[in-house]
Amino acid sequence: MFSAKLTRRHAFFPAALPDETLHSRISRYHRLSGNPQERQTLDEIFGTHVLVATANLPSHLSALLAAMPEHAQLSMEQLIDSATVLPYFRPFLRPGQVTQCCQAMASQNACGIKIGIGLVASRIGARNAFRYCRRCCAEDEQLHGSAYWHRAHNLPGVLVCHRHKDLLMELRSSLVHLHRHRLFLPNDSWVEEGASATRVPAAYLEVLFRLAVSSASLLVTPMPPIPAPLLRSFYREKAAGQGWIDHRGRIQSTAVVHASDHSALVRVPDVDLKFCAQPHWIFKLLHKHRTAMHPLKHLALLTLLGIETRDLHAYWQSNNDLAGTTAVMPKRSPAGYVPTPSQLDCRRERFVDQLKEIAPRRTQDYMWLYRHDYPWLKGAIAQRARAPKPAMQKVKWGERDQLLAAQIRDHAALLYQTDVSTRISATLLARATGKQALIEKFFVELPLTTRTIQLLEETVEAFQCRRMGRIVDESHARGEVLPRWRILRIAGLAPPLAPAVEAKLTALLKSSRCGGRSL
Repeated sequence: MFSAKLTRRHAFFPAALPDETLHSRISRYHRLSGNPQERQTLDEIFGTHVLVATANLPSHLSALLAAMPEHAQLSMEQLIDSATVLPYFRPFLRPGQVTQCCQAMASQNACGIKIGIGLVASRIGARNAFRYCRRCCAEDEQLHGSAYWHRAHNLPGVLVCHRHKDLLMELRSSLVHLHRHRLFLPNDSWVEEGASATRVPAAYLEVLFRLAVSSASLLVTPMPPIPAPLLRSFYREKAAGQGWIDHRGRIQSTAVVHASDHSALVRVPDVDLKFCAQPHWIFKLLHKHRTAMHPLKHLALLTLLGIETRDLHAYWQSNNDLAGTTAVMPKRSPAGYVPTPSQLDCRRERFVDQLKEIAPRRTQDYMWLYRHDYPWLKGAIAQRARAPKPAMQKVKWGERDQLLAAQIRDHAALLYQTDVSTRISATLLARATGKQALIEKFFVELPLTTRTIQLLEETVEAFQCRRMGRIVDESHARGEVLPRWRILRIAGLAPPLAPAVEAKLTALLKSSRCGGRSL
């Protein structure tokens, strides 16, 4: 529960500087307030001192707004957009996820934010990074009187300043953890002593600079959650221009892997860019994926394709009607929805253009036309459908059927004469030809072969009778008369026997003149 003193607003609170983090703004307030300890400042602002003032996705924002002066006139949405990195994630989240993030940051507990938007699963941005640019700090002191932390410098994968193209200074993670309860700025003495520049070869500065520019642009570009189909359509359109997708809409895996392996992002020694070593994330973005994808992966794909964030924003603006419809429209259109003639003409024209290169179901407007203009869609597909090629009879099934049937008869005759230890089953006859899979799959095309197998296969009773007959014949050849029990033992049979087997055994014993004897 918040303490009662939170109802009293403070007399002053420093105004937000361009691209300043909330942690930096609170740190400047701590210096101006003259409080001897950070816990006293935190208690004044949030009503509690047992929290860590994080820079990315903070909590207790409702308490912060309640403590601000009345002349601040700042809403929760404005505070989140200007002081947190939620705008960096918003275009790639669902509307429900954005709402949950805002509610969690306004409340006293934002522990579930990173799990809800997939940060924990992505393993990107796990460390609490504090980076700054020396030239930016010098300019900030000259223009604003104080150096401060920039949001764009502390985004995952950003190692270069997007303004000066200089390598950023990063505070060691051990120091960040040790001073996690403190409020500090980049020009503090212990921060300057513990910070060091990331070691990156000069050959990779250009691609890192483009990635930093795209990240900073994404942070300040006002884009709502973009529907996944619209994002995928944008990526596939740009990938087709790079030769990653052919005219049929199929992804060329070799081209994608080659582009990924030769990208400088693969060789950058940064833990947040480790995912670039394996190109499977590119295929997920080009295909229909159901898992959350970190914004850094989207920005890395934009960098590989040679495009920027403003291109994505322009594409979203040009398809704003489709984006809004896809975001809220269920699988079935709401009752009473009637598209305008201009919408129908636009969708039809785009569908006809795309139908020249890709299949109907792969086009961008197939499902929309299926719901709202099905008769026209059906006629358009039928009009432009290719005539089916006549089926060609490549296999002469009649000749193959006779050949296999002859092979089965030959193998059956050989097996019946030589093999007494194995039952001549249908599987054994088909396997003897070496074409068992073919016979089982195309048995309808092979009626003679199938009928031959059914006639020549051996039942269990017939196999037992044949085995006992062979045993008696071999004993006669040796001049030996076997009793009943020994014939059964050698044959591996145990009473009670089947009627046919019992009759066969009785006949064999009579032929050996042993049938009337009690054995």
